[in-house]
Parts: sequence; C-alpha cells; structure tokens
Amino acid sequence: MSGIITANESDVVAMPASGRQRSLGPNGAIDTAVGSGHSPEAQSPGCDSQGAPISAAHFVATIRSHEDYVSRCRGGRRADLRFTKFPGVNLRKRRLDGINFSGANLQGANFAGASLDNALLSCVDLTRANLAVASLKSADLRGARVQGASFEFANMDGVDFRQATIVVTGNDKWTIVGQDKDKSTIVSFANCSLKGAKLQNANLKDANFDGAILNGASFAGTTLGNASFEGAVLVGVKVAELRLPPSRLKNCITDPGPEQQSRLPQLMHILETAQLWAESGGRQGAAANLEGEDIRLLAPVMKNRKLTGIKCRKTLAVSADFTGCELQGANFDGADLRGALFIGADLRGASFQGANLAHTSFRQANLLPLQLKSGVTLSAKFDGATLDGANFKEALR
Repeated sequence: MSGIITANESDVVAMPASGRQRSLGPNGAIDTAVGSGHSPEAQSPGCDSQGAPISAAHFVATIRSHEDYVSRCRGGRRADLRFTKFPGVNLRKRRLDGINFSGANLQGANFAGASLDNALLSCVDLTRANLAVASLKSADLRGARVQGASFEFANMDGVDFRQATIVVTGNDKWTIVGQDKDKSTIVSFANCSLKGAKLQNANLKDANFDGAILNGASFAGTTLGNASFEGAVLVGVKVAELRLPPSRLKNCITDPGPEQQSRLPQLMHILETAQLWAESGGRQGAAANLEGEDIRLLAPVMKNRKLTGIKCRKTLAVSADFTGCELQGANFDGADLRGALFIGADLRGASFQGANLAHTSFRQANLLPLQLKSGVTLSAKFDGATLDGANFKEALR
C-alpha cells in the first residue's frame, strides 16, 4: 500500500484508502475527508507504466501545473498521467478537468468533491475509490474498473461508461483490459446525476442507482443483474432495456403519462392566474397552489414568471426550470426538486424544508431574508433538505 505524498497541508496527497469520514459541509454538501493517523511525510511515491518511481515533488508539480492549465494561467500544462500507478492518492476537491489518467491504477483514491469534467479515464482502475460529490461531466470512463467505488451525489451527466478494452505492452509486458465480464461490479451511483450517460455493454450487475437522475441514459446491452434503481429518475430511458423486475424499480419516476398530460391545461391556467395576481398586487387572480402536483410538463414555460407566494409543497418538480422567476415567500417543503434550476431566481423568504434538492442549481439566486410590510422578516429555510450536489455559486445569502 502506498504511503503519503505531500508538499504541504493543502497540496496533493497520496495515502492509504482508510478511515474515510463523511459529514455535512457548507450548504449541506457531503464533505468527505480522510481519517487521521497518517504520517505527514512522503514515504512511497507512485510510478509510471514501466515501474519507474515518480517523486512526490514531481507529482505535486504536475497536478499544480494542470490546475493552472484549467484556470488558464500562464505556464499551466495539461497533465498526462496515463498508465501511472498511484493507489490511494488524495486529490480531494482538486480542479482536474480534462486530465488524462487513462489506464492508471488509482485504487482507493480519494476524488471526493473534485472536478473531473471531460477527464480521460478510460480503463482506469478506480476500485474502492471515493468520488462522492465529484463532477465528471462528459468524462470518458469506458472500460473503467469501479468495483467498490462510490460516486454518490456525483454529477456524471454525459459520461461515457461503455465497455472498452485497452492493451499496453511495456518492458514488463503488463496489460490493462476493460471490465471483467465474470466479476460483479459492486459500485454506488446512488443519487448521482447521470443525464445522457452512455452505459452500453457495461458490467454493472450489482450497482446501486437508487435516487439517481438518469434522464436519457442508455443501457443497451448493459449487464445489470441485481442492480437497484429505487426512486431513480428514468425519464427518456428505455426501461425495457434494463431487464429488471419491478421490485428493483420501486418509486421510479418515468416519463409523464396520459394522466399528467390531461392535467396540463389546468396547470397552465393556475400559472396564468398566479401571474395576474402578482402583477396586479393581489387585486386580480390568485396565488398559485400546486401542492402535490406533478409539474414536470410545465418546465418549458416556467422561466421568468412572477409566482410570488407559490405553494409547491410535496410537488414533483424534477428538472423543473424556475430560472429568473420571482418566488418570494414560496413554499417548496417536501418537494422533489432534483436537478431543478433556480438560476437568478428571487427566493427571498422561500422555504425548502425537507425538500430533495440534490443537484439543484441556485446559482445567482437571491436567498436573502424577505421583509414584509407588517415588519415580519422571513428567511429562506432549508432545514432537513437534501442539498448534496446543489450549486449555490454566486447566490445571495
């Protein structure tokens, strides 16, 4: 097992994969840290594909240079770490977009909260790795080995997870292949965002997709066996391709059916009446009451509306788009808002208590307290809400 590689406390660290602790960080996001008890000194560096040692300083410098490349800083250089061996490396919360780790041995690595968008990870060995709350949008994970890995609450929209094989011959003639068809792949994608993911022909027969957002994902030829999809969002997914019994698809959210289609005119009327109520200062129309409704079909027409005081308690609004809406004093308690957009919305005094806000974007939203004419102040409430993977960047709070 490799030892620790570090330059200082905030730098890249390679360490044994043990004692991971999970706690709630800022905004309720999962903060995954490595347990204590590890020596702070470099003990056992990684190596390249030929087995030649890579020094701690060289590895740290490579990662730093790559982060400069991602940030477009002068002198930055994209890291090419193909076929290297760094089991247990700690790259938690690092900016690694576009990095090349193809064929690398990263068993037990800690990538929790890291950004790996568009990363090249084909045939990488991520056995028992921690990628909780990481961003892997459009990453190439073809043929990756992920037994025992955790991708919980990660954003993996557009990821390519198809079966692949790669063979590398060096001085020691070692070979890396794609996933072993005879070996079960116990991996957790629970509560991930996997919209548009390509999972064709992958071996995921023991995978956990509970609560995952899988809009438009492809499973053609995928081995799923005992995989679980309880509470997953399967909009745009060919459910027949999963070849799973109903017991493994409990509480799944699929495409809106005839019943939801028939409700659309009534829901549209509620929106129009609410808009009139807000614009007239309450003299005409009525505040919107969509409690318990499935409002997913309203997504294309929700943007930039005045919906002050809207009631959406226990509403099904997965992937709804409230961008630019005026939602002062809104009630979304207990609502399912996974993957919803509140970009630039006015949410002063809004309540999201107990809501599922996994992967919801509040970017540039106004979440400051709402001052009522009566003198009462309403603060935005998130008590008991699921906020893992939620984006609060540039939000006013």
